[in-house]
Amino acid sequence: MLFSREVDRMEWEELIRMYEMVCRPLYQDEFRDAVFAWKRIARKPIGDEGDILFTSQTEKQAEGIATTARKLTVKRSQTLAKSLRSPIGDNSSKSNLDKGSDGRLQPYEVFGGVLEETIPIMSMEQNFIVEFFHVTSLEQYDFPDAVAAAPPDRRRGGDLKRPRVMDPNRDLARLVVQSMEEVYSFFPNDIQALVDWTLQADPLYVFSVAD
Repeated sequence: MLFSREVDRMEWEELIRMYEMVCRPLYQDEFRDAVFAWKRIARKPIGDEGDILFTSQTEKQAEGIATTARKLTVKRSQTLAKSLRSPIGDNSSKSNLDKGSDGRLQPYEVFGGVLEETIPIMSMEQNFIVEFFHVTSLEQYDFPDAVAAAPPDRRRGGDLKRPRVMDPNRDLARLVVQSMEEVYSFFPNDIQALVDWTLQADPLYVFSVAD
């Protein structure tokens, strides 16, 4: 790949496009299967939670808007307080949060699980594209140096989990971004569908994403 990049830039970019076309349907199928599997273990609103969130019109008229809002706030605050009081790493915290739900996850936990599972894979894929196709200006060697460094059976790639800085070469950085957009072109619509599903199940929950 390094030889192709140095000798024929157009042919090198065509190889990248071929790779994108092959990878996209594979990732699409695997990611969608993963989302489906996560959704299968999600719980549905039942019991007191359903009674509070979906109070009948007759009950609403009887108790008034202020009383209903206060009951809803207290109910959700108690659930949050129980989860916050549980020490980190305590095996009982999960059972307290999902007590009576047959071990199934809350919809927001499904959403968080999908992100925690897929985002690292996407990051590793980006690192692989950069390394395999040599889409970087930060390498300090050319093709002859790479050949002389080690025989083929002793050549090893780098750590794909290691974060990489944005390439200072704008053309190469743009090429990496375009490759990722092509490989994961399905992801924005799929993740939006998952967001809609999560909010439909629990519109009062806010999922925080760390920087």
